[in-house]
Amino acid sequence: MLHSTSSTNVSSMWGSNGAVRRIASVNNMGTLHRMEAGLASPRPHADAGAVSDAPPALPLEALIEPVEAESDASDAKGLDKKVLGGPASSDLGEHGSREAAFVMAHPKRSVVAALCVYMAASFALIHTMNYVHYHLPEQPPLPDLGHEYIPMLRPENLGDYPMFVSVFVVVYLGGYRHRSQFYKIVTRMWITQTALYILRIFTISMTNLPVTDNHCRYSREEISSFWLNTMNGLATMGLANVHCGDLLFSGHSIMIVIFWQITHTYFPQYRGLNWLVTFCTLMAFFFIVATRSHYTVDVIIGWFATMCTWKLVPNYWPYALRDS
Repeated sequence: MLHSTSSTNVSSMWGSNGAVRRIASVNNMGTLHRMEAGLASPRPHADAGAVSDAPPALPLEALIEPVEAESDASDAKGLDKKVLGGPASSDLGEHGSREAAFVMAHPKRSVVAALCVYMAASFALIHTMNYVHYHLPEQPPLPDLGHEYIPMLRPENLGDYPMFVSVFVVVYLGGYRHRSQFYKIVTRMWITQTALYILRIFTISMTNLPVTDNHCRYSREEISSFWLNTMNGLATMGLANVHCGDLLFSGHSIMIVIFWQITHTYFPQYRGLNWLVTFCTLMAFFFIVATRSHYTVDVIIGWFATMCTWKLVPNYWPYALRDS
């Protein structure tokens, strides 16, 4: 009876896939143990003239091995999760390194690391801006199509208002509606800014463009203390420190494009808010050129550099790998 039961289970479930092999192997395991204990004997061969529709029986080893292989794979995957405290390395795709899995499992550490490099790059950039402030060429503004066709507007901080709207949308979505995305967004934002700030240090210090038709040309302020001005810039993200001549490329464009990228990358389901941020981005670009805060080429290069850097960051910073 033991042998016929096992054979019936194998034959009746022959059409399915992995689950069938597992059931068949479990039933045959019982028979195997009984055979080893001398309680059962192998199934006798069928008569030569008998005709059967059942498929040929498989050896017990062939039925048992797939289950053992699957068990070993599951154990290895579980061990990977236990060691790293997060997703198994096989779930990381092409970036399946143990370091990437560790960082993804500890997002707060990744945020702290991103903040440290961001603050270091910001300090270096603002200190470089102090140097550029006193090395401006005494030349008239360069020809610019944007300045030629767009009328001048005042005050010069008009471009800040659309940017603040984008900031509010990002804070609302990332910090309130979808808090699970917070660490991922902040990490990627700071790393993108860090890379662009380092690039901007070289561009503003190596090539000094003549200032545009704004307050830097007619009423440039003096910097009383380099260190105090640098601290003011760090505390206010560049809004309160004295600086002129940091033209190529636009720092405002970096922030504006980053906020646009955040909403379109992580929150595409909010179409209304995405359209609002897109409109604010275009208005901010327009106001930056209209107030003569930058040349048009500064805005274009800032936009292009930020778009490229945002796409490249996930390849070099593990926690930014996962776009929702």
